[in-house]
Amino acid sequence: MGFWIMIVNYASQLPLMHLEHSEFIAVPTEIFWKTWINVNDWHAWDLTINAAQSDTGEFDTLCGTFILPKGQTQKFHFTKIEEEKMYAFEINLPFTNMHIIRRLKPVDGGVIVTHEFDTDGVMLLPNAFYRSVKKYFKQSLIKLKYFAEESYWRTNISKIPCVDRSPAMAS
Repeated sequence: MGFWIMIVNYASQLPLMHLEHSEFIAVPTEIFWKTWINVNDWHAWDLTINAAQSDTGEFDTLCGTFILPKGQTQKFHFTKIEEEKMYAFEINLPFTNMHIIRRLKPVDGGVIVTHEFDTDGVMLLPNAFYRSVKKYFKQSLIKLKYFAEESYWRTNISKIPCVDRSPAMAS
């Protein structure tokens, strides 16, 4: 019992882990939202998972499952969803909870997407875990940017007006 009291006391003195990163993504809000909430495609841009699925196949279900790179599965559950604005979910681990908040802000020419990551409770091996999460946190959001923009422009390339800039047109 004394060992666990020592561990909890030590962990309570550690700061909570917090990461936050934002990226501009050149995709209209309503189209980006549909890409972003497609849980089955999260693995295409989130470098920390091999697959994800909503337990009912619908985004607004309360829970889902991640398949991690080494094949383990991890349950997650949504805690808040605001259409075309944000969603949040939690992953419960022994002694700690991870809170992921993903926000969307419409701006001219696209959206600004912010991903936040927090923990609470007792984190076992906090330094190793923090380094691992930090390594992939920003890279995953950048990969989401390219994934969303490529998907959008691939389906909308025919809508881009062409301007003939050949020398014959200059005269």
